[in-house]
Amino acid sequence: MPPKKRPRLSRKTDLAARASTNRSGETHEDRETRLLANRERHLQTHAVETREQRQGRLAADASRNQQTRSAESAESWSRRNSANAARNRQTRSGNRRKVGQANVLKETRLIV
Repeated sequence: MPPKKRPRLSRKTDLAARASTNRSGETHEDRETRLLANRERHLQTHAVETREQRQGRLAADASRNQQTRSAESAESWSRRNSANAARNRQTRSGNRRKVGQANVLKETRLIV
């Protein structure tokens, strides 16, 4: 009898591993193209749904998130929140640069 298969410690599925391998070699343009295609597919999928279907989908998503978060450990909660905070800081810093660039452009126009 062959030995039993050991459970994965990281719990990374084969599909997720393949996606991360593919995405690691992506250029910035490839990433933008992929994300744009995903947005368009998402819009097409949800464009025909009724208000009731949308509310049902959002309620199902909310209950799934609530169930997942109620079962998570304090360590995973902390990890998730720190990742969210880092992402928010990065987004805000990017927005500040854009605002700063816009101000520089306005000042340049005033000088000229």
